[in-house]
Amino acid sequence: MTLDEFAADVREIAQHAEMDLAMDACQTGSRAFLAVLRAVTPKRSGRLAASETVTGPFGSGARATAQVGPHCVYAEMENDGGEISAHPGKGRKGKGRHTLHFEETFALRVHHKGSHYMEKADALGRAVVAAAVAKIAAEFLGKL
Repeated sequence: MTLDEFAADVREIAQHAEMDLAMDACQTGSRAFLAVLRAVTPKRSGRLAASETVTGPFGSGARATAQVGPHCVYAEMENDGGEISAHPGKGRKGKGRHTLHFEETFALRVHHKGSHYMEKADALGRAVVAAAVAKIAAEFLGKL
């Protein structure tokens, strides 16, 4: 291999790194995080976990980002907790208006503790994402 051929190969590798490496790493890392998130998401009906998706990745060059999370109206309440208040209406199963119905209790307001599952996913997901991104980098460097 001549010096010119070597320089051309290095330029090609650098161009690939600038164009694709960040996007590949971001895509792989965000999918790895999604798997962790779905594992710690509270499951009742499965609707919350089913709403969790990856948006992206977006970017170019050496920078890429993606958003991973739920797209369900009650996701924030399930994570953070808060006060749940009754809304006007006919009620459920023929029960009166303006009530929340839980077994034997009839209340106008209840406090939901919140499971803080997003924080749990963040803590558990850091190592998983780092490993996924390291694998992409190792595969890239292995092509050198």
